[in-house]
Amino acid sequence: MTLADTAAYRFGPFELRPREYALRRDGVAVHLSPKAFDTLRLLVERHGHIVEKEALIASLWPDTVVEEANLSVQMAAVRKALGGTRGSTRYIETVPKRGYRFVAAVEVVPSSVRARERDDALASASLVRIVVMPLRILRADPESDFLAFSLPDAIAASLADRPNIMVRSPVTAATHGGSEADLATLATGLDARFALTGTLTHVGGRIAVRLQLLELPTGTVTWSESRTTSVGEIFELQDAVAARVALSLTARFGTSTVAARGERDVPKSAGAYAFYLRANQLAYEVSHWVEARDLYRACLDLDPHYAPAWARLARCERLIGKFSSSAERAAANLARAEEAFRRALTLNPDLSIGHSLYAQLMIDVGRADEAMRLLLEQATRRPTDADLWAGLVHALRYCGLLEASVAAHVRARQLDPTVSTSVHHTWWMMGEYERALAETLGDIGYMQGLALASLGREREAVAALRWRERETIESRIRPYLMSLCALLEGDREGSLAAVEAATANLVDAEAVYYMARTLVRLEAHERAVIELGRVVNGGFWCYDAFARDRWLDPIRGRADVRQLLEQARGHVVRARKIFLQSKGPGLLGPSV
Repeated sequence: MTLADTAAYRFGPFELRPREYALRRDGVAVHLSPKAFDTLRLLVERHGHIVEKEALIASLWPDTVVEEANLSVQMAAVRKALGGTRGSTRYIETVPKRGYRFVAAVEVVPSSVRARERDDALASASLVRIVVMPLRILRADPESDFLAFSLPDAIAASLADRPNIMVRSPVTAATHGGSEADLATLATGLDARFALTGTLTHVGGRIAVRLQLLELPTGTVTWSESRTTSVGEIFELQDAVAARVALSLTARFGTSTVAARGERDVPKSAGAYAFYLRANQLAYEVSHWVEARDLYRACLDLDPHYAPAWARLARCERLIGKFSSSAERAAANLARAEEAFRRALTLNPDLSIGHSLYAQLMIDVGRADEAMRLLLEQATRRPTDADLWAGLVHALRYCGLLEASVAAHVRARQLDPTVSTSVHHTWWMMGEYERALAETLGDIGYMQGLALASLGREREAVAALRWRERETIESRIRPYLMSLCALLEGDREGSLAAVEAATANLVDAEAVYYMARTLVRLEAHERAVIELGRVVNGGFWCYDAFARDRWLDPIRGRADVRQLLEQARGHVVRARKIFLQSKGPGLLGPSV
């Protein structure tokens, strides 16, 4: 590719756009003087190669004789802009007496790809973005307080089914202050244009709800409504509010927000819907998964034809099974999850939440290629659903299609800059450790330590893992952290014990891979090969990562390992065919 064909260079969280004279970090402009910008551009264009000081000076000051100190000033400005200091080699290495070398991995973005991304951005700009806030409780009542979260959550789900509306749920809002959030923070932090806020109070055995649709960041009231209702009438309130908000946005922007709802998505029993809402409030907390599952079951006892409840029940069964301490119980839970998903999608084949959650189960049980096909089909129908693209990041990586996994992450973030994806694992599998480290926010802590260790920053890795171990309240997470931490500290027995605890009844094949490579490092080769077999047979087929991973070198020559790697490669080839048949390149770009 010629320089003229290059629209941008990407490295870590940065994007350098030569034609626009722009440097951006996570989409935000970074100021550089023209000379400092040219200095960075020259280094990035020749990334991996030494650029002599004389060559830099001749390019930057072609008609002027200057001292080498002038170049040092520009280099200091560049390093400061990239977040480094004098002597830092994270991005730029000083080669004594010669010059400088840009050492970070660089992605060269062709003009054709950049043009498509601009088109995608324009398309996503037509979306109306709204955050639905938890309700503020004015008068507490144990019988109805659960509605402060569950009612907005249900309204958000109803709005999400309407085209051209991008919804930030109460779960997302809670990370930015919840019902007390600052409006300007919501506008910038969640990229939202509107907020639905309100209050909840218990009055004489009934529930008073006051709702407002606010324009952000000013807080201008676009629409407001007050209603007094009962728990049994909540579904009618939820549906009416979603329709009113959608109508309001249609009047403002002329967008199509009408969504046809089949009777299959309407609960037949007020009591069943109350159980459903209570379960939704609890289902987001690990410690309440079992309680939420039982409430979904109670809902379905009253209304066995309510498809959303089957899908949510399946999610709980899957999570309980995935983290079960017993292999038998895990298998039983996952089987019940499969059956519940099938019930949900038989009742409503178009249930969006059903497809998204079912794909996660498919990945867990070794059917990542099926999950990829399902998500691509759904993305064709609902291209503005950021969660679908986030799910594809996961599925495509398990299928070994790493470039496509990154492209899915880019598409998800274009639609929703706040959406969480697993792209940090994809970057690590590609050997892009700086990028993996930059995306670890929200990770359980293992990837932060692994990325730091992969960059040679082992002391920082140990400190990060130790801190995460102290902070986490989840006993199931600690063994993952300690397996790597003890290894880096030279504690072989401690690391082996942690791996043993982490892999007991483990469902996630990718997590097993991290443990298998650790076992090789610990020279427990026989056990490592057994775990590597679980990886491939469990549905994680990231052949390129296996081929690149130096930690696997001590066992790579074994016949059984060669057979496993060849098996993984065959799965990737078949997954690529499914990707092409499902029009993946048309959705994510021809370069993938």
